[in-house]
Amino acid sequence: MSCPSYELLAALASGEARDLDAHLAGCERCTREIELQRELVTRARGFAVPALSRPRRMALAAETLARADADRHRSARITLTAACALAAGVAIVLAWPTRHPRPPVTVAMPGPTCDYEAPAPVVTDVPVVPAPAPAPAPVAPRPAALASSDGVLERTRVRGRDTITLHEGSLVVDARERAPVTVVVGDVTVAVADSRVKLLAVDNLAVTVHVLAGAAEVDHDKLAAGATWTPPATTATSLAMFRAGWKALREEHFADAIAAFDLARDPVVAEDAAYWAAEAASKAGRAREARTRYEAFLAAFPDSTRADAARAALAAIDP
Repeated sequence: MSCPSYELLAALASGEARDLDAHLAGCERCTREIELQRELVTRARGFAVPALSRPRRMALAAETLARADADRHRSARITLTAACALAAGVAIVLAWPTRHPRPPVTVAMPGPTCDYEAPAPVVTDVPVVPAPAPAPAPVAPRPAALASSDGVLERTRVRGRDTITLHEGSLVVDARERAPVTVVVGDVTVAVADSRVKLLAVDNLAVTVHVLAGAAEVDHDKLAAGATWTPPATTATSLAMFRAGWKALREEHFADAIAAFDLARDPVVAEDAAYWAAEAASKAGRAREARTRYEAFLAAFPDSTRADAARAALAAIDP
């Protein structure tokens, strides 16, 4: 004997069919299905739905059972999901309350059973790729070196840049393979980057800037290696350089005094600057240079009030 359709099993679970007891006694499959249908009916009775009259409920039940009986002779089987839906429909019709609706409940609908077992996933050995080593942090370049200095200076950072303020004396700064540095002398700014530069200042005045290696910028004018910058030859500059030279001479900074006097080229101070430059060379013990400077002074200013003093100093220099 073949198993009844799912529709007939649903009808039996709802109490509308009673001629399958003999079959159920020997069929484990249909027995499990009946138990499942009865559980669905029990849960469906907990739904809160609008009341229907008894004649209407009986008419819907009769229609559902008639369809189930007609499908008994069909060869195609209805899927388990459709059967569950029909059983739930019958249960709702028969259990439809006439008056007091029950509180709603959540019904967990079981899905169709399946005997298929998926094969276990195949696990293969995955090569372990080591994580790349983190990139090393960039190393900040070393600050520019003060190769030599006998001057008065200050070093700080201005707008994040290493800055040296030179007030007096000489300075050799080396920024090759080091961080760039800015040197400020009075109102003159020298940018030193990947280069070696010598500077001379007197009384906060830039006297000379000499590029020893690489290139530098003086007030945005680029100087190549071997070039020397001096302030512009104006009357104001010449007066400032003469005052700076005289100050350095009194402080016995003879080399700085000579460099400053040499920049006082305006006619207003040129005569005195030439004489005192020769005096500075003589006091520094640079006899040959002193002789040359006295002779040049006498040749340029033979009628100077300082001519006799220059001749006397020249005669005192050992030949």
